[in-house]
Amino acid sequence: MLLLGPIFLIFALLEDNPRKKGKKKLVLTPRAKRILYLAFVLEIWFAYSIGAGYNYLSLIFIIQTIPLVLALSNLLWSPYEKLVQFRFLDEAKAIMNKHNPFVIGITGSFGKTSVKHILGHILQTHSPTLFTSGSVNTQMGITRIIREKLTPQTKYFIVEMGAYGIGSIDKICQLTPPNMGIITSIGNAHYERFKSLENVAEAKFELANAVIQKSKNGQVIAPENILHLTASKAFTQQHKNNLTTCGNSQNSDVQIKSATQTPKGLQVEIIWKNESHTLFAPLFGEHHANNIVLAFTAACQLGIPPKTVITALKSTPQIAHRLEV
Repeated sequence: MLLLGPIFLIFALLEDNPRKKGKKKLVLTPRAKRILYLAFVLEIWFAYSIGAGYNYLSLIFIIQTIPLVLALSNLLWSPYEKLVQFRFLDEAKAIMNKHNPFVIGITGSFGKTSVKHILGHILQTHSPTLFTSGSVNTQMGITRIIREKLTPQTKYFIVEMGAYGIGSIDKICQLTPPNMGIITSIGNAHYERFKSLENVAEAKFELANAVIQKSKNGQVIAPENILHLTASKAFTQQHKNNLTTCGNSQNSDVQIKSATQTPKGLQVEIIWKNESHTLFAPLFGEHHANNIVLAFTAACQLGIPPKTVITALKSTPQIAHRLEV
C-alpha cells in the first residue's frame, strides 16, 4: 500500500500538462476560480471532520468525494451567479437597444456554424459585420459577445442560436430580436432533450416566429426538405410570403441544380429568380452546398447584388474544424 502513492505520483508527473499541451489551453474564468476555491475549503473541512489521513480507507473516501464537493460548491454559488448573469444580460440588452444592429439569427440541427461563417465573410466585404465566434450559441455566450464586441458601427449582427430544449431559442431572440432568420436543417441531433423530430422543428421555428414578431416583412430562409413537419407547415400557411426555400426541386425558390467538389473547392450551380448562377467557395465537403446557398440567399435578400456575393464567396476562409485543410 505504501508503494501505490509514489507510483501514482510518478505517473501523474509524467503525463502531459493539459493546461499547456491541450488542444485548447485550460483557462480558469473568475466563476471557475470561485467554485474551485470554495471547493478546496470545503474539501479541507470535510477531510478534517472525518479524520482523513489516519488510514488509507478514509483517504480514498475523501479523494472520491472531490466531484461531489465541486458540485456542492457550484450549487452554493448559484444564487450569486444568477445575479451576475442578470446584470450582464441587462447590460447586453441596453447595448442592443442603443446600437440597434440588423440581427440575423441562424439555427439548425447542423450547419449553423458554417452558414454563420460563410455569411459573415460575405457581409464583412460589404458593411461592418459582427458574428458570434466559434460555436458560441448560448444566451450567456452571446451576451459576452455583445458586451465586448458590438459597436455603434456594426450594421449586421449574425447570431448563432443553439437549442437545448423548447424555449431556448425564444430566450435568445428576446436578447437579440432577429430581423432575418436562417434555419439550416432539422435533424435527429439531441434526441435526449427533444425526444422527437417534431419537437426539434418546434424549437427551431421559434426563430422564424420571432422574425415575424419583429417585423411583418421579416424574411426566413430554410431548406425545402423541412417543410413537411408540423411547425414548418404552420409557419408556411400563415407566412408564406416571408419564407424563402432552398432545395433541389423546382418548387424551391432557390433551386440547387448540382454541386461538384473540385481540388480547389466546391462549385454549386443554382437558379435564383429565374437566373442561373455558379457559386464557388474554397470549401470541402458536398454538404457545404446547402450552407453556401443559404448564405448566398440571405445576402441577396439583404439587397447585395448576386455578382457581389459570388465574388465574395470565392475568398471564403476555411472554417475551423469543418473539413478544414
